[in-house]
Amino acid sequence: MEAIEFYQEAFKVYLKNSGDEPDTQKVTKLYSKMGDAYQLGGKNMEAIEYYEKVLRHYKINSPKTKFSHLYKVFTNFISILFFTTFPTTRFKKEATDLERWLLRVLYFNGKALYSYDSKRWFLQTVYTFNFFSHFSFSSNEYGQVTLSAYSILFNWTGISLSMARKILKISGENIETKTLFLQHEYFMFSKMHQFLEGNWKMEPDLEKIKSSVVEKGDIFNLAPFLLFCGFISCELGNEKETFAIIESMKKIGEEFESDHCLAQYHRLKAVALYKFRKNDQIIPETLKGIEYTRSTGHRGMLQIIYCMHLITSAKMNDLESARLDMVEIEKLMPPLKKIKIWYSTYFLAKAYLLTEEFRRDPENKSLKSNLIKTCKSAIKQARMVPNNLIESHRIAANAMWMVGKKKTAIKHYLKSIEAGEKVNGKLELSRTYFELGKRMMSNGNHKIKGHSGEQYLEKARTMFMNMNLTYDLEELERFMAK
Repeated sequence: MEAIEFYQEAFKVYLKNSGDEPDTQKVTKLYSKMGDAYQLGGKNMEAIEYYEKVLRHYKINSPKTKFSHLYKVFTNFISILFFTTFPTTRFKKEATDLERWLLRVLYFNGKALYSYDSKRWFLQTVYTFNFFSHFSFSSNEYGQVTLSAYSILFNWTGISLSMARKILKISGENIETKTLFLQHEYFMFSKMHQFLEGNWKMEPDLEKIKSSVVEKGDIFNLAPFLLFCGFISCELGNEKETFAIIESMKKIGEEFESDHCLAQYHRLKAVALYKFRKNDQIIPETLKGIEYTRSTGHRGMLQIIYCMHLITSAKMNDLESARLDMVEIEKLMPPLKKIKIWYSTYFLAKAYLLTEEFRRDPENKSLKSNLIKTCKSAIKQARMVPNNLIESHRIAANAMWMVGKKKTAIKHYLKSIEAGEKVNGKLELSRTYFELGKRMMSNGNHKIKGHSGEQYLEKARTMFMNMNLTYDLEELERFMAK
């Protein structure tokens, strides 16, 4: 990374020439530039280190005592709730040059934190609200863009989708008249919200937005934007479009030498290979993704890749590898629990592992209890992660059927269908139709919601064919041939 090496050398030269008392303002400016260089390269750990040196110098870091810190977090959280109801009460003061610069440092430190340590990100985001919310949007674009970022404080944590929507509405005021930087940031946070809200539709301006962001070199924003476009495409069953997005992320990440973009590429690729059941590719590709992403400090992305490797290993009867994956995932999880997309995926992966273990040891009461408890946790944590909710209800239904609670299983299958139909989640919905149809055919084939087992299987077949899901069609044909 040429920029990192340049600023490191500049910093050494400045310290050498400045004597015993270097100018602290110049030192903090260099810290900020080094943080920028690391952040743009996707090296979050190093970026956080330098940004927080700046924030400590200007006393914008967290209070030293736990009580003071929690008090400020609580009062600031109340302020955020008040502001979203009465938005004209904030953002009035004209920011000075120093304040504009500090707001920028705060913003990029937050961006580096959210995929590295979600607990620290959550606390710092709430803690610093009163500082940044004093300043008008006209005097500081980082105020408006930081407000966009506050949407993920509510949707990523599962606190409230409606609050996130309100914040995006306020921060998106006159967005078309703002700078390209501000527009790109807003598009990114809006796309994240679109996915979590279940408003799944292909992005009509994908190529236009991608070209605009690449031209500006704002790769850190482009990576999550493409990631969530890819997630939506995947859940709609659009395999060709999904892998086209994946390849573009790889190309952009390599061209700009961005660890962040490449880690997101490996994350999306792992999910897509699992979702489209590319069983001949997923194990070697996820191992590559784990090796690469582990070196970048992107814990959340690494955890997702591990989960995809675990689920596939469990389904392929390699429980030893799946158990080793779970050990690594549980090392990563503590700082990631605030973010529902990560925490729900952890429980989903654990449920798959326990399902396969219970299949081999059905008399194990402790295993049975743990499986049921894990399925409940997966559903709870996926309440605002619609793709995981569809799948969590289905794995819970399968588990309940295995333990003999068939009525409860049917309820979960129907809840999975309801969740899938609500968001048009064709990919996982088709698989729930298949699972329910199978169970009905083996249990007297009574009608459920006016449909027979054959009708649910036919629904699944039609959707599998429309999405060209070769693996699923083969599974269905094997079942029908029995």
